[in-house]
Amino acid sequence: MGRYLRSSIAATLVALLGAAGSLPAMVKAEGALGSGEGFQNNYPHAPKASFWAWQWERLLNGLPKPPAEGWKLPAVMTDPALLRSASANPSATWIGHATVPLGLKAWFTERGIEQADEYDWWQASEEGPLKITFVPVQHWSRRTLADTNETLWGGWVVEGEGTRVIHTGDTGYSQDFRDIGERFGGFDWAFIPIGAYAPRWFMQVMHVDVPEAVQVRADLRARRAIGIHWGTFEALTDEPADEPPAWLARQRVEKGLKVEEFDVMAIGETRSLR
Repeated sequence: MGRYLRSSIAATLVALLGAAGSLPAMVKAEGALGSGEGFQNNYPHAPKASFWAWQWERLLNGLPKPPAEGWKLPAVMTDPALLRSASANPSATWIGHATVPLGLKAWFTERGIEQADEYDWWQASEEGPLKITFVPVQHWSRRTLADTNETLWGGWVVEGEGTRVIHTGDTGYSQDFRDIGERFGGFDWAFIPIGAYAPRWFMQVMHVDVPEAVQVRADLRARRAIGIHWGTFEALTDEPADEPPAWLARQRVEKGLKVEEFDVMAIGETRSLR
């Protein structure tokens, strides 16, 4: 499948996010914390470990170690007709992810994309029957050596058609999820990262592992969850690309969860949220 597994793995809420145009009626709540060093997380956590120490450890141990025959990750062809079908929607399709938090509108504008709104934490907007809220998670941002934490990170809550869904985005474990669960009173579906967690000494601040993902589901009070953020890049982190769903299966047994309570999807799969 090449050096990079090109199908990325975050869930896209196809039907719920289908409305076109800019989103009006924004309402700002508490907002993100800012400082002279850019945005910061809500809750204290260990400082980020040394990236170069991690790279040296990988070099010494020859990590990651892909199998000779390549990764055998589940994938299906996405059905466009199904995405347009009223009977199948609202639905989620595992295809990719992007998020327009504070600081990112300029990136879109430079590329000729004018219909883009920036969101602060707890800021919401409504479009017809849909309400979309940007919520805090624990992470950081950087795309160059000179822009650390100058753009915001977070997750998305989408409410509409009798369904409440959250996509957490990239995140480490924090009390933010209890705050979100309490504020919204629970979710029908939660899309939670389960991969890119190794080594823990380096990744724990920014990426949850599988047991933490299970706790995130509980904190959010989500009836059902889908594991995302795994199997994307062959060399992104040190765990085997197919390890996260196997670990999740063991966690379900340990925690007494049913498959439908926390599952994974094949790349390209569409699943009804009803």
